[in-house]
Amino acid sequence: MMKPTNAMRLLSQAALAAAIAIVFPAVLAMGCSSGAVGGGQTVGTVTGNSPNGGGAAQSNGSPGGASNNATGMPTAAPASTSPAGTMPAPAGTTTGTSALPPGTTTTTGTAAAACPTDSTLSVNGAAPAIFITECSSCHGATANGRQYYPPLRTGYTFAQVQAAVRGGIISTKTTITTAQGKMIQAQMPAFLPTRVSDAELMAIFTYISQPPTVPDPNAAPAPYCLARPEATWTADQIQTAIQNGITAWRTPGTVDGNACAFCHAADPMDLAFIGYTDSQIYRRSFSHIGQPTVDAIIDMVHALRAKYNITAPPDPLTYRPFQPGGDVLAGNSSQERDQAFGQELSDMGLTLMGAPINSVATAQKAWQELAAINLRQLKVGVPLNKYTEDIFNNDGVIPPCPDLHQCDDHGTIADWITDAPVLTPDAATAFYPIQDAYLANPTLDNLVAILRAGPRDNTSWFKNKYLSVQIANYLFRQQAMGMPLLDSLPTTPGFSVPLPVDNMGYILNSIWMVGANQRDFIHNDGPTLTVGAGKFNVPADTIPGLAVNNANDQLTRIIVPWFWLGFSLDPSTLNVEADYVAEGDEYFTQETFLDNGSYPIHGAFIVSKRTVSVLGYGTTPLPRSPDVFPFSHPDLGKFPVTPLVMRAGYFPELTNFAEQKNFNVINNYQIMYMPSDNATHKTLYETYTANMYRMFLWTLVGELQTTPSIWNPTILKGKIAKAQIFLTLPDVVAANGPQDAALIAQANQLVASATVNGGN
Repeated sequence: MMKPTNAMRLLSQAALAAAIAIVFPAVLAMGCSSGAVGGGQTVGTVTGNSPNGGGAAQSNGSPGGASNNATGMPTAAPASTSPAGTMPAPAGTTTGTSALPPGTTTTTGTAAAACPTDSTLSVNGAAPAIFITECSSCHGATANGRQYYPPLRTGYTFAQVQAAVRGGIISTKTTITTAQGKMIQAQMPAFLPTRVSDAELMAIFTYISQPPTVPDPNAAPAPYCLARPEATWTADQIQTAIQNGITAWRTPGTVDGNACAFCHAADPMDLAFIGYTDSQIYRRSFSHIGQPTVDAIIDMVHALRAKYNITAPPDPLTYRPFQPGGDVLAGNSSQERDQAFGQELSDMGLTLMGAPINSVATAQKAWQELAAINLRQLKVGVPLNKYTEDIFNNDGVIPPCPDLHQCDDHGTIADWITDAPVLTPDAATAFYPIQDAYLANPTLDNLVAILRAGPRDNTSWFKNKYLSVQIANYLFRQQAMGMPLLDSLPTTPGFSVPLPVDNMGYILNSIWMVGANQRDFIHNDGPTLTVGAGKFNVPADTIPGLAVNNANDQLTRIIVPWFWLGFSLDPSTLNVEADYVAEGDEYFTQETFLDNGSYPIHGAFIVSKRTVSVLGYGTTPLPRSPDVFPFSHPDLGKFPVTPLVMRAGYFPELTNFAEQKNFNVINNYQIMYMPSDNATHKTLYETYTANMYRMFLWTLVGELQTTPSIWNPTILKGKIAKAQIFLTLPDVVAANGPQDAALIAQANQLVASATVNGGN
């Protein structure tokens, strides 16, 4: 069907606005961020006669819809959904990881069978998938309206609904000021039958014409179901939609001159993998681009879902990308989740969580067990950030946030997409051919090429966010092709980490660096986030999207989650900027103790796992050129990563766990943040931490018995003294006092009699 011309559309819109006196302002009033799709949060200033919208029921995103561009998609079942040579693994299969339970998809583990293939049907009282897809993100999951989007359960006739849906609306009365200060008219897209069929339109009308169904309290909660028009597309149609979509993705917007690619990655794999709905994409894109461009992008999102067999994408309001183990450990506070983490380690049967370690052999066993833990498979109590946040989803309310990491406040910068464009039109022109090579063959090597060419400097922290989004695009593809936990990713040649890194310190763990940047930010900012350039400011586009401009709360939501994600991909945390190599442990453990009520067992685990992982590198190859601390001493110069150096104490793991700073003044975090909420939590922490010290000391004893030489006895004795502080706590002494006293004495004696081959 031919699309109506702009003139035809405006005539129908004016008549409709007069007839039914409603406005469907599917508009995103924000810049490039905190939200999905085309960036931006639904914020800004609304003027004119915009209806209140009644009791706003929060939408859970919204599923996809049928094609609405010039090339309609026929209903014949495709022979293939992937071009030859790039066929992803079928849903339900895995690559290098344990098989998922029957009836799940490789994308999220959500039971796809629970969602009907017919988008007009409902599940347990929920709206039909087509309504969720095209309507709910603005009008609410139950059609009761949201903020200035009107309620739909007000007795509209089918003719009125049909006119609004088919003709779209551009309001002549309601304007919205975007975060960039642009004034735009409130707009509802026109849905042609190629996107919303007549049967689907009738299903929408039927749903809003009847009282909401009360869900069966004995039934399982309704699943997050998206319409899947792409299921019937042919391989040629999928490829055409992708090609047209890339052009649209790179088209500068008519509103502010920004293209989607200026903030996102090479293509909208993020929006396809996560269940962003057509209505969300429309609402949030209209502050940048017009409907024909958005239509093509939405088609590409559906085409990517078809190409990669993404059949049950998760709800973006609840999904936390790349969460280790696939889910956050249960608990209503950081303390409860920290205890759950300790219990998880205990249930794994780790030697570190068992009886006191009292021999070199037992210490070696504990070390080997720790080294074998795959951090991508291990659930943790630190909730990672959601992919995009959007203050519109607060529905005009500022929710209380006693637990900053599990808060329903969507007016935050704690997400992935930058708040302002990173690419410029000129930079994009040179960047696109490199992205094209990646899209043709999305390998780790081609991702490295993107990161090498990507914009970066040390004055704009959000550029590390942008580089992280490029990495996320690659990781989403790995998940869609059969590796949901990302637990067996290919590694960069010559390195032991599944990240694009090099030996020149140029390609880094950008994900980790987001946490490190924000940790610096939080120690160099005032009570509120300030606007400006540089390390310790935010773009002006950020401020309208914040529910509360509290710098400490906003940055706290980012630091440890991004640290932990970077840690899970590179447990050594050595592939970072020079200034952060020594501080990779100090800042990480410090912030974990200080974060959101404290995670002490997580902190002890960081110390031990990172130490084992650093030594796992051996002497060759180092992560990169050893020209920074702890690889270089101001007096003694460069030195390799060896057990001898580790004994000397220049790796700061134990120091920074035992005290606030990497200095000789002891201020014990390990004691200050001892769990006090309940006895079980305290016992789990004391068990792990005491055995961690025993593991290190017995390893030291074994090495000194074999090779009686050391590098710096003063520093090494200081490390033993720090361990002694914990091992002489009353509860620890009661469990293993005499044996620990003998171990400490033996370690000190071996240090005193060893040959010194370095400093004093």
